[in-house]
Amino acid sequence: MDDGGSGLGNRATRKRRKMQRVTMMDVAKHAQVSPSTVSLYLRKPESVSPAAGQEIARAVSTLGYVPNLVAGGLAAASSKVVSIIVPSIRNAFFAETVSTLQAELRAEGLQVLLGHSEYAEAEEEALIRTALSWSPAAVVLTGLTHSPDARKLLKASGIPVIEMWELGGEPIDMAVGFSHPEVGASAAYPQDLGYLPQARTAAPPSAPAASRRRAEPPGLNHARSSTIRAQRAWKPARCC
Repeated sequence: MDDGGSGLGNRATRKRRKMQRVTMMDVAKHAQVSPSTVSLYLRKPESVSPAAGQEIARAVSTLGYVPNLVAGGLAAASSKVVSIIVPSIRNAFFAETVSTLQAELRAEGLQVLLGHSEYAEAEEEALIRTALSWSPAAVVLTGLTHSPDARKLLKASGIPVIEMWELGGEPIDMAVGFSHPEVGASAAYPQDLGYLPQARTAAPPSAPAASRRRAEPPGLNHARSSTIRAQRAWKPARCC
């Protein structure tokens, strides 16, 4: 009895595994085309004739075939995945940035592999190592501050690297953003008119505390300890 039960269980397990092993060859046979045509359709649907494309799409749907993006990435030296690493997904600014990037990348047939470092360089480096193991089409990082090993890994990878939210340092590959010290300094402008402004400044999200202090506008520490002489809110002078 035990042997019979065991055999039944093994047959059920083999059946489940067999159902999951739908390959590109299965799709090709079902669509009555060559495996290379299926491969081409999966990579560039517009390069296949409409009739063949319809048959392949029908076969993929019927068989429940899911392309192996990892294997495809190894063959093509890159996958259709873009790795995005931010300090925190709880921050509304980063969440909006990721959402916008995902929408734009989806339109180009790319998917997002998201990671958040919790403002820790060691965690960011671990995420970068994992991302590179997928051979991504590109890596998007936040800020210009990364561990030496992370920078070395990314430079050696040959993969496009985009550092966002900061300018002013030496990027690994490409950078898009703004200068945090310049933004912080601009907050001191109302002081020239005799007012003590309420100012909020920001250093790069991944920067240490010392960098955050350097990003504060000149005189802000003194302003914090001074008595606010003007109670009304600062307003720019009306022109003409």
